[in-house]
Amino acid sequence: MRLTRSILSALLVLCGATALETHAANLLMLQISESKQRYRIEARFLVDAPLALVHGLLTDYEQLSRLSPSILESEVLATPTPTQVRVSTRIRACVLIHCQTLRRVEDVRESPRRQVAVIVPEQSDFAAGRTEWRLTPQEDSVRVDYRAELEPGFQLFPLVGQALMKVGLERELRAFLGQLQARAASM
Repeated sequence: MRLTRSILSALLVLCGATALETHAANLLMLQISESKQRYRIEARFLVDAPLALVHGLLTDYEQLSRLSPSILESEVLATPTPTQVRVSTRIRACVLIHCQTLRRVEDVRESPRRQVAVIVPEQSDFAAGRTEWRLTPQEDSVRVDYRAELEPGFQLFPLVGQALMKVGLERELRAFLGQLQARAASM
């Protein structure tokens, strides 16, 4: 399990976190697939909080470690426009007894109901990636539609790497949802 979680932490930085299950958001749908070392994640969930609060938590780039303990640090590198930002995160990822620190740089475009992040491969330890968050206000909550495609720029363990990655992605996403809900509930 530690291997799975560590691999996931490296790939799912926007979504990584360890959380208490009692605060978990309502997961409506989750699908994870892999093809040619490119991982696709689709999820839909509800967060019991207002739209502005959920958006604020997802775009507090300097404090991403509050949503994921695998994130060692996060910083805004540039803000070319009020709706665009370049974000760098350092992630601690462990596989069995081997740990490493990975860097991910993303160009993020945001609006009140949508956020799209694209990995900058030449500045990252990831070959490619794109993440999209769509926020839809509901009566007493926000529906979040999450889609991501991630391609690691590092090798996974032969034979078992893909299976462990998929299990880890699911576990980490569920944990992130719990942390997001817990943070929203505490505000």
